Amino acid sequence: MTQTNGNDDGILRIGRKGKVKFAFGENGTPFIVDVVAISNRWWEIRRNFADKDDKVPPDRIEEFNRTAIAFVCELAPKDSGPESNAEVEEFFKLLADERQKLQRFFVPASPEEPSSPERTELTFSFDP
Repeated sequence: MTQTNGNDDGILRIGRKGKVKFAFGENGTPFIVDVVAISNRWWEIRRNFADKDDKVPPDRIEEFNRTAIAFVCELAPKDSGPESNAEVEEFFKLLADERQKLQRFFVPASPEEPSSPERTELTFSFDP
């Protein structure tokens, strides 16, 4: 969370966020992921598979799954990666959940009050 320090020296302090620890299975070795960086990398890769409706066509799903597994295995410590497609899918779901939690930090705050407290009505007329 962004805040000023106790001395109010005008410095906006940025809280530590965006790095999450994952582990596969009960005894998997934990690894840290930068949520935004990894999400961005994955969506770049995924875009190569998706059609205009952002769906992966059935004839590309096997290659897509192999690519997803390789991507996640690259992130996880050796011998502690996913053992199934389901674990890979869960990883991407949890990654997306974490990204969603961060969204509020990336969207500028809107003004608390409307710019005009009273309702404004405009009437247009055209006389040729």
